Amino acid sequence: MRHSEKHGVRRIALSDKPIFDKAYSTLKKPLADQCFSMIYIWSSQLNMRRAEINGNLCVFADFEGSTAIWGPVIGGEKLQETTDICFSIADELNAENVPGRETKLLYLPEELAEEYSGLKGYEASHQSQDYVYNTQDLIELKGGRYRDKRNMINNFLSSYKPEVELYSAEKHKKGCLELLRAWRKQKAETTVISKELKFQFETETRIANDTVGLAGQLGLKGIVVIIDGKIQGMTFGNEVNAEMCSIIVEKTNLSIKGLPQYIYNEFVKRCWRSCKYVNAQEDMGVAYLKSTKLSYHPAFLIKSFTVKRK
Repeated sequence: MRHSEKHGVRRIALSDKPIFDKAYSTLKKPLADQCFSMIYIWSSQLNMRRAEINGNLCVFADFEGSTAIWGPVIGGEKLQETTDICFSIADELNAENVPGRETKLLYLPEELAEEYSGLKGYEASHQSQDYVYNTQDLIELKGGRYRDKRNMINNFLSSYKPEVELYSAEKHKKGCLELLRAWRKQKAETTVISKELKFQFETETRIANDTVGLAGQLGLKGIVVIIDGKIQGMTFGNEVNAEMCSIIVEKTNLSIKGLPQYIYNEFVKRCWRSCKYVNAQEDMGVAYLKSTKLSYHPAFLIKSFTVKRK
């Protein structure tokens, strides 16, 4: 019997939420992706599946042409044995679709890097990082380092009279999807989409659409900015744990200067005061995303690692 059949690898369902919540609760500083909402939003794009092995939650995803283990094997016992089995499952799935591809474990959070490096036959190397901010800094935008953000917001407010509303699928879904279509067209017309950026751009668009569609089912928080009766900005987020929230999607009319800074500030003020930290996710190796995330002065970074066989 194949490993994937023996260990019951299957698609992720909404009813799996308690399993993911229990497993990820063991992490002190999880990456933004390590919560059920993010996994479920990405599941259809990455053909995500899961199994429970030795009491551990094990997640698999199709990424960049091959099947990878998505995040840590977590929550149970026998880490060495379970990791070996997970690599064997991914090997089987890759052999069916992309023979010869190297199996990897992606998005291992920093706090587990040393433990995984100690496993027999594996090594961990730096992959990326999440950008994490003090919530109060994003609310207050105090001091010289945030002067440009304050000026952008003030200039926006001097030109427009925005209305801000908490997202309601019944009231706002249609307008948000219209905004997304307009954003996609603007982005295509104003940005040179290189081969390297094409996957990121297409994935970003699909994830934004899925987030709007799933917001109600997943209990996401969101706001919309309405100008002259039309939705011109939207953003959604969720709690990663008791201390940290994550911004999943933010999209605005690209022709309205200052709106991105305004909606970000309003979202944190209205929805995330109770969280100590805001996680803005990784930069995906995209230069302009890295620059934007650094411009908000993160309190710290949470590194992620890739695990491979030696």
